[in-house]
Amino acid sequence: MCGPWGHFIDAARALGREEDAEHYEAMRRSVAALCEQELWDGDWCLRGITADGRKIGSHTDAEGRIHLESNAWAVLSGAAGPERGRKAMDAVDAYLYTDFGLRLNMPSYTKPDDGIGFIARVYPGVKENGSIFSHSNPWAWCAEAMLGRGSRAMKFYKALCPAAQAK
Repeated sequence: MCGPWGHFIDAARALGREEDAEHYEAMRRSVAALCEQELWDGDWCLRGITADGRKIGSHTDAEGRIHLESNAWAVLSGAAGPERGRKAMDAVDAYLYTDFGLRLNMPSYTKPDDGIGFIARVYPGVKENGSIFSHSNPWAWCAEAMLGRGSRAMKFYKALCPAAQAK
């Protein structure tokens, strides 16, 4: 079973706590179904939904159309199955990859939006608004490795790694 849920459920079974394993397996299925229903946007996963019900990170958005964390964590958590996980990470590669690492989102926000919050108040390409963060890039490396795509994981790693940039 993929993701941390699987380890937790496997541990409950190993300890003979079948009732707990069944309870958390049902919870895992419920959360995965809800994510599939509410957060899948066709080619990638949404970042979230605002308090007033607007989707963040949708293919229809002019700004903040795609986000790194929601797609990498959809794979890491096991919420995205293999097919959707590959599709989401293909979108990460297509839209967020640079020669210096993966951007957090694209295109950057240019107008403040209180519903979205801080990310939309920072200058485009700075901090959480479309820049490259070293701490979130490894999530994509791990997601690609979990999908069996070591070559893509290494591509992402080498883009961020200063030693790999040296000639």
